[in-house]
Amino acid sequence: MMQTRRSKRKATPEAIPEADELQPTLLTASLLSVRAISTKATESSAPHLNRHALVQRLYDCTSQLPHSVPIACEADVLACFKDSPCTAVLPGDDPWETLVDPQLNRAIGFGKTPSEIATFIRRGPLGMDGFCRWIETCVSDLNIQPQLLELRLERVFKAMESL
Repeated sequence: MMQTRRSKRKATPEAIPEADELQPTLLTASLLSVRAISTKATESSAPHLNRHALVQRLYDCTSQLPHSVPIACEADVLACFKDSPCTAVLPGDDPWETLVDPQLNRAIGFGKTPSEIATFIRRGPLGMDGFCRWIETCVSDLNIQPQLLELRLERVFKAMESL
């Protein structure tokens, strides 16, 4: 019988043994899954040095949504944020006027209350994860000033906190 090497390291993503350190077993597959999930979770919510504080707060609030919040599908309100905003802006266009402001108005609305917004908050790439990436791209790649987003995002924060 082959023996697996045992380690007394803590079960953190960094301390999970590499696949070649273990005998191929169900345990190995489970450990690799944990590593993948841990890495994915920390990629979206880990503080990034280049991220604006408002965008980081959006990622942090999104990562704390309860599991009772459903996963979004194509028909959900926030699914319109699944694609990069860069692909919808033509050269010479003002991204704020032609895309960002109108799309935010349609989705989270200028006059919508946090309780109204809370009704369509969803998790996943077609929900808040996609919304986070879209907002981050607006700030980092389209040079949208975070101050323009602040009032709208405050209502989104309040909506998420109410969940």
